[in-house]
Amino acid sequence: MVRWIPYPFLRFSLALIIGILLGIWSTETPIQLLWGIVAFGLLSVLLGKYLYSRGAWAGTFAGLSGLVALIAIGWLYTEAHTPNREAGHINNVSASITHLKGTIISAEEERANTWRARLAVSHVRTDSGWLRAPGTVVLYQRKDSLHQPLRYGNELLVAGIPRRIEPPGNPSAFDYRRFMANQGVYHQLFLSGEDLVLSGHSPPNPIRALALQAQQAFADRLAEAITQEREQSIVWALVLGVKEGLDAETRQAYATAGAMHVLAVSGLHVGIVYLIFLKLLGGLRRRPLGRWLFALMVLISLWSFAFLTGLSPSVMRAATMFSFMVLAQTTQRKVSTYNTLAASAFLLLLVNPYLITSVGFQLSYLAVFGIVYLQPRIASWWTPKHRAMDWVWQLTTVSIAAQIATGPLAVYYFHVFPTYFFLSNLLVVPLATVILVGGLLVLALSVISIPLSDLIGQLLEWIVWGMNEVIFALEQLPGSRIVDLVLTPTQVLLLCLGFLAFLAFWELRKFPYLLYTIGCWGALVIIALGISYRWSYQRGFTVYDVNNSSVHSLYLGTQRTLIWEGEEGWNADDYGFQVLPYEQSLGFRPTTRSTLSDSTLWHTTGPWRVCQWQ
Repeated sequence: MVRWIPYPFLRFSLALIIGILLGIWSTETPIQLLWGIVAFGLLSVLLGKYLYSRGAWAGTFAGLSGLVALIAIGWLYTEAHTPNREAGHINNVSASITHLKGTIISAEEERANTWRARLAVSHVRTDSGWLRAPGTVVLYQRKDSLHQPLRYGNELLVAGIPRRIEPPGNPSAFDYRRFMANQGVYHQLFLSGEDLVLSGHSPPNPIRALALQAQQAFADRLAEAITQEREQSIVWALVLGVKEGLDAETRQAYATAGAMHVLAVSGLHVGIVYLIFLKLLGGLRRRPLGRWLFALMVLISLWSFAFLTGLSPSVMRAATMFSFMVLAQTTQRKVSTYNTLAASAFLLLLVNPYLITSVGFQLSYLAVFGIVYLQPRIASWWTPKHRAMDWVWQLTTVSIAAQIATGPLAVYYFHVFPTYFFLSNLLVVPLATVILVGGLLVLALSVISIPLSDLIGQLLEWIVWGMNEVIFALEQLPGSRIVDLVLTPTQVLLLCLGFLAFLAFWELRKFPYLLYTIGCWGALVIIALGISYRWSYQRGFTVYDVNNSSVHSLYLGTQRTLIWEGEEGWNADDYGFQVLPYEQSLGFRPTTRSTLSDSTLWHTTGPWRVCQWQ
């Protein structure tokens, strides 16, 4: 039997998440009903203490009522944190908007053809004058001589008509509108530097403003010490969380090798900082009051690193998670790691309920669960006799455990599985530690000796170069990744439920859990067979919405011909974002994809069979 008593925050977090999801998916919120449920649940919890002596049923009823109340609280909390449901929000202004007043609340990001920043709007101007209409608008400036650099805290007067972010124009394409709506953003505005007037500077959060300034200063210093552009961009991403300098080729290579997590500053990097201090100062915990001094120094270090990265959301999430774990260990109480992780998630979701929609948030907690629960069990399968082999085995099992835990969701979101992830992580994780420490040394030594700092930077550049060479070599290996993997939400759910049932069977040795596993995975196979059958008999003609191009395809079964016409010709980026997702959902494989001109169109088997059917 699974005991839930030691994991109260696990129960609380699950209930809160259910309520948040109901709040996100609902179009109307029954506020009065929900408040009634909250009141009834809280009353049941209070009375349960006095009724418990009459039987276990009273305590069970009170506990269930409390969880239902927490679901209602999650729903209400999400309603309160959904900006466009406010009457005065910019999304609900019906009149035509011509001007905006607001404050920049993000660092300016460089894109391929534009600069991007977020404007927290306070007032808008319509035909009837200025109105208070809070909201957030994404500003895009063209890369030209009129571009005005924007800094966090700049107060602006903007001339322009904000446009609602449009839904995807093609089936199965990435829904950028929903992605931004989950961040409270519903409008965007493309403009020129001439359309902006800087009216002042008042950062909404002085600490974040200082962190962004420090991050930029540190990036400039690293650029002086590391001169090669590709190596510089890797160090920027790994140490400071600045990813704008990464080119598409580098991103693709690291993604294929299963090492992209190294370039996204998050839990791995915060964990490295924690382990460094654990090795250096762990002995303090054996002295009187030493454990509290150790905890204080570790917390300062974790949040200083978060400050170094400009207080990015992913690092703050990871720092919060590790802070809970450090404090739990410091109390010297038998605190469950799972309960501590659940408590950190509970707090983060109270701060921002829409974090539950963040892919990074989901994968981070799944990876930690895999490492905490699965890794020790997998590692116990073999005990190497040599220390070096044991180190390799431990690191390999960490990679396998994290990959098992995150695999279903990662495949659902990205449709790719990196085959050699365990090889790349054997190299990348140790080198990431060296590079992170080296980058911090470059910054620290800059205060003492610039030549010494530059020397460390040169050594760091060679290390990064070597790591890149290995990553690019792994990318070229046969079968380096499995592509075009498609899972439906139902399949992901069945896969995860079956996996949890299997873990329960493994842990408890209860036969019913094995039956649940077989049932879930059996249903998964049946659904996969049904999808495959549907693919075999599908036929159709598709016209895609692609800028500056005429794109359409003819298909029968899993054979298709794609016709791409336009002044600029074939565009790999447009294909990847606008066309590929739908082709994957129809089961088209790389061997059946081809781009043909009009002269060769009718020499292919696929379209000719479609024409016969028509």
